[in-house]
Amino acid sequence: MVRENFAQLFFACLAAGNLVRDEIPAAQAATASGDARVRDQRRLRGTIRLGLTREYLDWLPNPEEVFNRKQGGYLWTNVRLFGTLDDPEQDLSPRIIELFKQSPGAYLGLLFRQFEGWLKKAFSHD
Repeated sequence: MVRENFAQLFFACLAAGNLVRDEIPAAQAATASGDARVRDQRRLRGTIRLGLTREYLDWLPNPEEVFNRKQGGYLWTNVRLFGTLDDPEQDLSPRIIELFKQSPGAYLGLLFRQFEGWLKKAFSHD
């Protein structure tokens, strides 16, 4: 999943250099830039600007409520990073959860899509 790959790359860069101030492409579906620092006792602080293509956000009801800026073929949002390198946190997930609370039908659709993918994987003959 692009989100997981991006997170792994982002935190690996942080651990290696204690500072990221560059654009990190994560496939064609996402891009990010920002500034994050690791301080005393591995405390993480920063903000990244995350851009995803509209197609990548099809699963999300009303993505423009969270990803509210359009530029360069991406929908953008700022993501605040905090916590520690061992227990990193961000403020994007609560905003996405709130969208699903406003649209429970979309949440069920997402669950069915995930279940369909699981079934295909479980019963494929590869």
